[in-house]
Formats: sequence, C-alpha cells, structure tokens
Amino acid sequence: VFIHAANPAMGPTPHRLRPGSTLTLPPRRTGATAPDALLTAVHNRVEVQAPAPRPGRPNDALYRGMRVNTEERSTAEVTFADETQLQLAERTLVVILGETSSRVQRTASARDTVLERGTLTAFLARVDQQRGAAPAPPTVSTAAGRVTLERSPDGAQARLEVDEARRTTVSVYRGASRVEGVPARYSPVRVMASRSARITGDGARSHTGASGLR
Repeated sequence: VFIHAANPAMGPTPHRLRPGSTLTLPPRRTGATAPDALLTAVHNRVEVQAPAPRPGRPNDALYRGMRVNTEERSTAEVTFADETQLQLAERTLVVILGETSSRVQRTASARDTVLERGTLTAFLARVDQQRGAAPAPPTVSTAAGRVTLERSPDGAQARLEVDEARRTTVSVYRGASRVEGVPARYSPVRVMASRSARITGDGARSHTGASGLR
C-alpha cells in the first residue's frame, strides 16, 4: 500500500509489472511521522474529518483521531501498514485510532478502530510464519461491544454492521472473531466462519448461521 502511494504512475490496482519497470521504495516512517493508515480507495462522496471535514482522496494519510465518513451510494477503503483493510459501505462513519500503546512501537493496525454507524468489512492478510511474530490482532469497537479478528495462516474476513438501534451484527466469512459485549455481562464468544453474532447495548448477545440475524 505504501509502495503504491509512492508510485502514483502505477495507476489503479491490480498491477502487472513488466521487465524493466522501476519502483520508488519509500523509507519506513516511524513515530509521530508515520500515518496509522491510508485512504486507499474512494468512490463518490467520502469525507475525512481532521478535524475540519474535507473531501477524501486516494492515498490520504490517516492519523489517530481522524474520521472517515461515506455518504449515500459512496464507499471507501482504509488500509493499515500491517495490510489490514477496512472496506466501508455507504453511510458509514469510522474513527481511526490506531495503536494506543505509547511504550512499544508496533506496525500500525486497525486495533481500536471505532465503527460509529454503518457497515464495514475487515480483511486480514495471511500470517507469514517466516516474518516472525504477527502484529496484535485488530479490534473494532462499537457502542454495543468489541470485535477482535483473529490472525491465521489463511487470513480473516468479517463484516460488522451497526443498525439504528445501535446493535452490532458480526458475520464471519473467513477465520474466526472474538465478540464481547459492553458492558461485559456475558463471557466473550468465538465466532467461526459461516456464523453470525449480534450484541446489543446491554451486553447481551446471540448467534446463528451464515444467513445472519433478523
């Protein structure tokens, strides 16, 4: 993603590099200069609040506390340095919080991102065992609870939706996710692929099969 941002002449993905192609490899930024994520795709009306609202553009740098808002018939994609991707459906608002620990420098991930309204689909890249320890698993928080996507050799994919009643529905398509309500009146549950779970504002939860909950 960050290589793509440093080479705008490559055009949209997917890229098919030919022999003799030249790429610019950006230096790895750390500390306060490194963005938590990039706005890697924009369709129709997408707004970035930082803190004043402005139109979102592809490859916009996103830092802790910034908001990404999609309007009607609009979508966006947010990609973190650890290759975690969040695809935002229309009428969705997320807050980019990134890594909250100030003691340890980690690769920025979707950890502690907040979904205030709407729908997003989270994608985790496959874990490469040869690259050492994987980053901490990303967690998306909502008014009703927290959803943590588990990293695995096959990657992970889950869809989160916050409805008008502020309930959160989680549908897992690949891998597994840990779902817990806020307040934590009930024990967290592990939701496997092809299963769904719903959590409400009082911390209650229910789960069912791939068809989802109504």
